[in-house]
Amino acid sequence: MTAVGTGDRFATTAAVLAAALFVAGCSSTEPTDGARSDVLASATTPSVERLAELRDAADLAPCPAADGGQSTRSDLLTVRLGCLDGGPDVDVPGLVGTPYVVNFWASNCGPCKDEGPHLQAVSEEASGRFQVLGVNYLDPGGEAGALAGAREFGMRFPSLFDPDGLLGPTFRFQGLPATFFVDADGVVVGQHVGAFDSADELRDAVELELGVRL
Repeated sequence: MTAVGTGDRFATTAAVLAAALFVAGCSSTEPTDGARSDVLASATTPSVERLAELRDAADLAPCPAADGGQSTRSDLLTVRLGCLDGGPDVDVPGLVGTPYVVNFWASNCGPCKDEGPHLQAVSEEASGRFQVLGVNYLDPGGEAGALAGAREFGMRFPSLFDPDGLLGPTFRFQGLPATFFVDADGVVVGQHVGAFDSADELRDAVELELGVRL
C-alpha cells in the first residue's frame, strides 16, 4: 500500500466523511429501543453493583494489552482510556504490533446496532491476525448505557470507553459509526464511512486495507 502523509490522509478522510455523511445521513444517532432504555437517563451515576451486573450481561472480551512499545510511524496520540469491561486502562500508543479494525460507536446510534453482528462475526474469525477493537465514543448513556448497548448490539469484542472524545483528534470523523483500519505500526491506512451492511463487506475491507484474507 502506498504511504500517505498523515496530514494529507486526515484532510482527505475528513472531507470524504463530511460529504458522505451529508448526503447519506450516516451521522444519525437516533436512539434505539431495547436493553438500554432503563439506564440512559440515570447512567451518569450508576451504582457499582449495577455496573457489575451490566458487565456480566455484556460478556465483553478484555481489552488488548498495550505492551507493543511505541512506533515512530504511529498516528496514535498519547491517550489513556478505560476498558469497557472494567479491566486495566489502556495506553493507546502501545497498541502496536497487531493490525486493528477500530470501530467507533455509541448506544444511541441506530446504524451501530445494525452493524454490530457483522463486526462480531469478523472478530471471531480474526484468529490473532488482527484485532477488532470498539471505541464507545461520547455516549450519552455513559458507561451504563454503553454496556447495555454492547449487549443489545451483540458486540462482545473489546471496547475502549472514550466519554470525553479524546480519540477524536487522531481519527477525525463526523458521525457514527466510523471504522478505521490501523496497521501493526499504528498507522491509519484506511477508513469506512457509515455502517457495514454485511460481514462480507467488512471482510473485503479487511483484505483491502490490512491485507488479511478471511
